[in-house]
Amino acid sequence: MEEDEESAFEMYKKAAECDYTEAMYHLGECYEKGYGVEGDYSQAFYWYQKSAKAGNKDGMNALGRCYEDGIGVAKDETQAAYWFSKAEANE
Repeated sequence: MEEDEESAFEMYKKAAECDYTEAMYHLGECYEKGYGVEGDYSQAFYWYQKSAKAGNKDGMNALGRCYEDGIGVAKDETQAAYWFSKAEANE
């Protein structure tokens, strides 16, 4: 089956809007990397944050990376460490 990034993006978006935390994380990934949509770091941060706050471990790690690298948000080592440790505790 041929990969269709735009269709995957739309499916993740619909699932994320229904509060599916894994889809929120993947939607953030789509925005960060430009999969199926024009890249947008602020949207990537928004969806990673939404996923993380809903308890998704992958979202927590991605949010920590956003704070560490300044992806869609100002760099903040304290917030990065907080989200990385929260993800680790969530294992």
